[in-house]
Amino acid sequence: MKTKFIYLLIMIFCNFNIMRSEDLSLPSVPPSPDAAALGKYGQYPVSLYNGLVQIDIPIYTIQLPLTSVPITISYHASGIKVNDISTTVGLGWVLNAGGVITRSVKGAPDKNFGASGTIHNKQWAVNLSEDVRLNHLDNIYSQGLTGTYDSESDIYYYNVAGMSGSFRFDINNNLIQIPLTNNNIRYDSGRDVFQITGSDGTIYGFESKEFSSIQATENKYTSSWYLTWIKTTDNREIDFEYMTDNTLYIDRYVNYVLEVPQNTPNLSNLKCATQNSLVDNTLLVKSIKFPDGTIIFNYSGDRADRRKYRLTGIDIKNNSQLVKAYSLEHGYFSPSTVLSFSQVQPATNYNASYNYRLKLNKVKLLNNQRSVVGIYDLDYNSSVLLPAYLDALSITPYATGDKQRYFGQDYWGYYNGVTTNKNYFTYARKQSYNLKEVQADRSVNPTYTQACILKKITYPTGGYTEFKYEGNKYSSGNAAGGLRIQSLTSYSLSDASPEVHSYQYEQGMNNMTGWSQIQGALYTQGKSVSSTIYGTEMLLYDYYMSEPNVPLSHSGGASVYYGKVIEFEGTPQVSNGKTEYYYLYSSNDVEYISQSPCIIPSVYSGGYQFIPKFDYMFIDRGWTRGRMSRKDIYTKIGSSFSLAKRINYTYTTYKKQSGVVGFKSYPNFLPANHNLPSPYNNSKVSTNELFQYSDITAETGLVKLTKVEDISYFGGQSVIQTTTYAYDRLDNQYEITSLQQTRSDGSVLKKNFKYPKDINTTIYKSMVEKNMLSPVIVTTTYINNEFLQETQTAYSSWANSFIAPSDVIEQQGTGPKETRITYHNYDSKGNVLYVSKDNSKKVVYLWGYNYQYIVGKIENATYDQVVQTISGGVNTINSIASSASPNISPIDALRSSLPGVMVTTYVYKPLVGVISMIDPQGIKINYEYDNYGRLVNRKDYGGHIIQMYDYNYMNK
Repeated sequence: MKTKFIYLLIMIFCNFNIMRSEDLSLPSVPPSPDAAALGKYGQYPVSLYNGLVQIDIPIYTIQLPLTSVPITISYHASGIKVNDISTTVGLGWVLNAGGVITRSVKGAPDKNFGASGTIHNKQWAVNLSEDVRLNHLDNIYSQGLTGTYDSESDIYYYNVAGMSGSFRFDINNNLIQIPLTNNNIRYDSGRDVFQITGSDGTIYGFESKEFSSIQATENKYTSSWYLTWIKTTDNREIDFEYMTDNTLYIDRYVNYVLEVPQNTPNLSNLKCATQNSLVDNTLLVKSIKFPDGTIIFNYSGDRADRRKYRLTGIDIKNNSQLVKAYSLEHGYFSPSTVLSFSQVQPATNYNASYNYRLKLNKVKLLNNQRSVVGIYDLDYNSSVLLPAYLDALSITPYATGDKQRYFGQDYWGYYNGVTTNKNYFTYARKQSYNLKEVQADRSVNPTYTQACILKKITYPTGGYTEFKYEGNKYSSGNAAGGLRIQSLTSYSLSDASPEVHSYQYEQGMNNMTGWSQIQGALYTQGKSVSSTIYGTEMLLYDYYMSEPNVPLSHSGGASVYYGKVIEFEGTPQVSNGKTEYYYLYSSNDVEYISQSPCIIPSVYSGGYQFIPKFDYMFIDRGWTRGRMSRKDIYTKIGSSFSLAKRINYTYTTYKKQSGVVGFKSYPNFLPANHNLPSPYNNSKVSTNELFQYSDITAETGLVKLTKVEDISYFGGQSVIQTTTYAYDRLDNQYEITSLQQTRSDGSVLKKNFKYPKDINTTIYKSMVEKNMLSPVIVTTTYINNEFLQETQTAYSSWANSFIAPSDVIEQQGTGPKETRITYHNYDSKGNVLYVSKDNSKKVVYLWGYNYQYIVGKIENATYDQVVQTISGGVNTINSIASSASPNISPIDALRSSLPGVMVTTYVYKPLVGVISMIDPQGIKINYEYDNYGRLVNRKDYGGHIIQMYDYNYMNK
């Protein structure tokens, strides 16, 4: 009876794959080719937490045994900002081809152009004497402004191979990952390069550098590190080559300073200043080389807008032979009013390129003869156009005429259609000065936010998807910058019935703390400062600053997080069902910090001093957000919705910690009647009265899923399945150590996991040294606390220090441990050569096409037998493996020279697929492809067509 009971529970928990599994890391022999997938057009995932739809056009995926690199072009559908400059693909589009580490400079670039490598902290200042502290704080503040002192670690963001996050350096130069991961990130300060090793041991080298410079220093610093190479644990490499766009790419951020003497307010005192960031060598990916092919990116330097190069095509090649290609067709977005020399003063500073923005119109699919086989056609919102860029305005305090359109920007930098703004000022705090003339309307207008946004994609099949957007909103009802997706309407063909998905958003939350703080303090500042001589007030000034495009977002470009989103299968009015999603949110901590200074008469000396604009310093908790807490699925019954399933998700934060990454010193604003030091009374002002100083901290940790409760409802009853996840060895690694699943009937399944760090033997120590932390070594399964099964994957070190499995060992119940699979041999590229299963079935795999594809599968023979029998022995095997066009006749000869074996051979068209296969009975099947690499015919050994495929792409 006990045996039967366990069997029933096995059936219940079969989704855990706890029975004997035949997919135990065996090589993947090519299956029979099938029709080329036309793509699930219109199936665009939506990040419901922030309302952003993911729009990708797939190009190609480089596929190696242990890693893959997808090449896509992607569109960011949050809206186009007035100051956004088109990439080489087009406005709003980006080429995804590898990875990058970018730097957000804080203060001065870390360890660059003579900046001090020492970052102090608050306790250091407290320990100083009063006079020494004042001198140091003054020096730190003023030198920080000139870039000779780096008061804060920069923020580094990485995105590669599905891994993303950020990191900073603390005051002791230790790297802080945000959030914590099993990735190993190393910085070589001598070479100024990074390496990231994933938890599977794959190494990503970032050695191709993009440089920028800041006007205040005119010194270059590394602003981005691009992925240069990938090396997997089986000794395969992918290499990335870049070209340089030598065009000086100028980003201009305008800070306006309004000086209004209290006694004689005069708007003629309005002044403006600029800060430039010059990207001196923008890097463009030129080629990607991998073991069986090359991807080449083609550019043209004929752009009419603010950059030089545009991506015109992508070629996928096998060695020098073209397999397929893509061609990009461009146009330009133009403003409603094109500015001319007469409209910009001085005319010598005007560049006609500021009128245009590169637009991607079409992506054409080309075959190996470069004939068009399909087209992605792209349509944009042309009912609203963005204004021209106005770089020349940086030297003038006011905009007039059509130039005022440029200042029609909301707080986030999106176009709001206002044509009367003269600058970025929202208001002046002292209304008695009658400064309404400089008040700008920075409100959000969702209609104008949709300027130039992508609204429709038509696919090569003739089907299309329409995107409908709406403006973001907070739960208070206030409008927020940017767009969210309202509905997706997809047609498989032009005359087919549409598939509609609609979205409603609730509980909108901002990325900062308090809408009033965003609106007022971040963009306009006013402070009264007295200039005094020995306690006698001389003059009172008011200072106002505005910065147009300070990013309010700390999460992928979204300005709002939503706590609840409803997805309808159809429209809210006509729907077959709906799903409600609930998300967790944690707010940032906010502190004041000094940046964007101007020089004014000193309040405590006879000269001048720096007076700062007070920005916010965030303790960013973006790493904790975006996790779903609940999912409710409803079916439509009649005219009402009925709850069919509810899934609750519980998370736990582990290892929460913070580190000091900077130190800020900034002067206080003294009240107008404050008496400064006087020689008549020997009065003194304390350091704390003249300066404030504080630590800048970065917070990190782990957020892990710890519980899932799945409740299904039917017939007035409910069935509950609860799964809990444990992480008991967080000092070793951040992987799950056990899971436990409990069903409504009380039955319990539990699995325990062990990883390389949990086993103290030489081979697993070597795996840890290579950061191979994620492979599961031992899995133990229990049902109702009774042992059911244990599976162990044993690893060994092979040639070229390659670490790979040697055995798979299993134990069932009270039975003995048995070796299920033994990996006897690997080649120099990590390909398995000889495997035996259950100590009886023997399989030899022979490789070709530069070690990329299996060309021979020999069953019922050992590797030594094959080596001894095949003509030329191991030299022939190695020659076939390394050849780009291998001769497999020696493998076919084994059919007769090794009696009792079963031989299957394969011939390929690299990067396309298998073109012929001969099975153990000697029956040959041929596969034919068209010039785009799509399967068109399957033929038997006599050349007769068994199956034919026809592709109805629409050539335009």
